[in-house]
Amino acid sequence: LQLKEELSARAVVRLAAATKTRMRALV
Repeated sequence: LQLKEELSARAVVRLAAATKTRMRALV
């Protein structure tokens, strides 16, 4: 269960980073 939670958190961080990069590329 903890491993799944860690994976989910890591996925969220990766998604946020991707969004940040995309926004930077847009601007």
